[in-house]
Amino acid sequence: MGKLLSAVSLLFIVIPLMIAQENAKPQISVKPKKSVVYYYDTMRFVRESIKVLNTGGTPMTIHEVRSSCGCATAAVGRAIIHPTSLGHIYFNIDVSRLTDSVMRVDYYIYSNAQDSVLSFPVYLHKKQTQKH
Repeated sequence: MGKLLSAVSLLFIVIPLMIAQENAKPQISVKPKKSVVYYYDTMRFVRESIKVLNTGGTPMTIHEVRSSCGCATAAVGRAIIHPTSLGHIYFNIDVSRLTDSVMRVDYYIYSNAQDSVLSFPVYLHKKQTQKH
């Protein structure tokens, strides 16, 4: 009876601790969820930024940000984001050689968050300059 009671009490302690530990993992949330950028054909670069929030219970570390295009780079404003804290990621896209009027560039944010790789799309729309 004593072993059964110990096993049951152990379950009531271990399971809640496991659930609490799972909820404590960093969780990444970005605002906005996507970016739509309009640019003119005379522009060379487009710059955008997003807010990154850690909604988890432990610090989140952004290890790297990659892009789907060689024309795009990113800079992380703060690599370690504490729970309920805000960080920023800055995007830079060279639009001078883009030939399509509509294009999508994906950024991949690598972190220790529960979703360890988050994809963030940037939609580019080229506008023609007005000729006078």
